[in-house]
Amino acid sequence: MITAIEAGKSILVVGEAGSGKTTLAETLLGVIGGDYQIAMANYSGSTAATLKSIAEQWNIDATDEKGKPLKGDALKQEIANNINDRYLLICDNAHRWAASLLYWLEIVQETGAILVLLSIAEIKTGIFLKMSKIELGRLSEAQIREIMIREAIAIDFSLTPKLKRT
Repeated sequence: MITAIEAGKSILVVGEAGSGKTTLAETLLGVIGGDYQIAMANYSGSTAATLKSIAEQWNIDATDEKGKPLKGDALKQEIANNINDRYLLICDNAHRWAASLLYWLEIVQETGAILVLLSIAEIKTGIFLKMSKIELGRLSEAQIREIMIREAIAIDFSLTPKLKRT
């Protein structure tokens, strides 16, 4: 995945809920070097809030000449005008993103920015068709237990021997 990103390729990561897509993205944030401007966004029903979050993470001034916040298409355009192939956008729960944002992502990709879309479904339209795909499989029970034990240790939570069995 890192090799693809370094080659400037956008990636679609598909997997069931709980398959580790978000964890993979968070790990990616820690591994990708300082050569990239990175933003991670999760659409929560507000296009304006999503765009504002992306602009802030990319340090893009999202105000007009009078200092008022840009909105809608003006904000989309300002972001697109200020990015290049050293910008990486990770879109969590991409299957939930509004159609207008998904269309805008095509413009962002055309600027050279690299996208990583995380989705529970492989959507067969638009931006989803223009990306290389990685499918995450289900975690085994042993893998789930290993993660639970590791997280319990991290928060100093004591597990009983019954909960530790593998």
